[in-house]
Amino acid sequence: METENQNTENKNFYNNENWDERMKEYQTRHRNGKIFGGIILFIVGAAYLAKEMGVFFPAWLFTWQMFLIVLGLFVGVKNSFRNFG
Repeated sequence: METENQNTENKNFYNNENWDERMKEYQTRHRNGKIFGGIILFIVGAAYLAKEMGVFFPAWLFTWQMFLIVLGLFVGVKNSFRNFG
């Protein structure tokens, strides 16, 4: 009985009339993740270049902890802060 319900749900999922809307939403989130990733890469590169040219930056800015924070923000923005866990 359970497999019949699951098969019905799968058919409804793939044959749903809202497929185009879901695909458009996915593409929008995917594009936003790429844009945000490019922005982060540009900012990090510009900050590192400025640091190498002698501009003062706090020591904690280029640590592995900050890398993890930025990575978490990137993943969160890419997934629109959905699907935690």
